[in-house]
Amino acid sequence: MKKNTLYNVIFPILVILIIATGVVSNYEKNCYYSEDCFDQAFYECSKAKVTGYQNDNTFEYRVLKQKENSCIVNIKLIKVNPER
Repeated sequence: MKKNTLYNVIFPILVILIIATGVVSNYEKNCYYSEDCFDQAFYECSKAKVTGYQNDNTFEYRVLKQKENSCIVNIKLIKVNPER
């Protein structure tokens, strides 16, 4: 009976810890429109995204991951200025 109780307590705790670790490690900070927030995430190479504008075009910048000594960033054009 004691082994069964131990299993019923420890197993759910381990499952919760594994799930929580996965959620935290995949967390991406949404900086919205804050360049300072994104710059800090880029400096730390931690996952983040920001929406930016250049020449009335809308871009989404994402810090994806660190690979060796580089920080991988994805830049996506969201909306093109119709006047250009």
